[in-house]
Amino acid sequence: MRPPGGTVSGSSQSPGSRTGGSAVPASPPGIGAGARAAPGRAFRTTGPRCGAFYNADVMPTSFDAAFPLLPRPALTFVPLVLLSFLVGGVPFSTWIGRHVARIDIRRHGSRNPGAANVWRTVGPGWGILVGALDAAKGAAMVVVAWWAAFPDERAVWVGAAAVIGHNFSPWLSFRGGKGGATTFGMLACFVLPELLVVFSIWLAGWLLFRGARFRWSMSAASITPMLVLATGRLDLLPFMEGHPPRPVAIVGATILLTALLWIRVLPGMRPAGGRAIR
Repeated sequence: MRPPGGTVSGSSQSPGSRTGGSAVPASPPGIGAGARAAPGRAFRTTGPRCGAFYNADVMPTSFDAAFPLLPRPALTFVPLVLLSFLVGGVPFSTWIGRHVARIDIRRHGSRNPGAANVWRTVGPGWGILVGALDAAKGAAMVVVAWWAAFPDERAVWVGAAAVIGHNFSPWLSFRGGKGGATTFGMLACFVLPELLVVFSIWLAGWLLFRGARFRWSMSAASITPMLVLATGRLDLLPFMEGHPPRPVAIVGATILLTALLWIRVLPGMRPAGGRAIR
């Protein structure tokens, strides 16, 4: 009931409350006053997708809080996936080969337009640069998806589109590399602790087993889906106990991208000469 003065009786209103004539926004859905987000997560409190989760392992705060004056791009999911495919297909390896060594990287070495072939045919420094740029393609598109207010469960597929674009580049007649560096860069946005474990295993094998570096690299990469699936579900590694279970979308994307990496690598493991690639 309203008393004669026209004010509302009681001290609370829904969805928000008023103090001193100014409205106080309500908490995000499912979050009461003083409640905290789940471990490893941060709540987005503004924007069209209020309450969307973000992976706090890499992005501990929302873009609204970190960059309050930065305008959010008006992108829907399908156009962003197509943009990610085009960006992922940018052939840094062929550009470096053409402008630095004056060669077509696709006709030298393993003929694969990737960082490893640039390392062997152009030089180690240029190979590292190409690998970093290829990894940045995947990570950058995930960041753009976060910037556009997409949650992890959709941002991971935006990043996966960059990997597919690298493997089947529209700028190279839908031919491309194997996608190892781009996959690493994209997954680092979601499962960085697991990738650090994989990287440590790979580095140990790379230093100790120089005659089988290639096989060791693929073996280390194959461990990634198992670690991602176990995170938050099995106490395998002490320093990963505080991380929540990875969402189904991230686990599924990790499994699919690892399988795609094997599909891209297997045809070249035993070339015409019969000697396995190491």
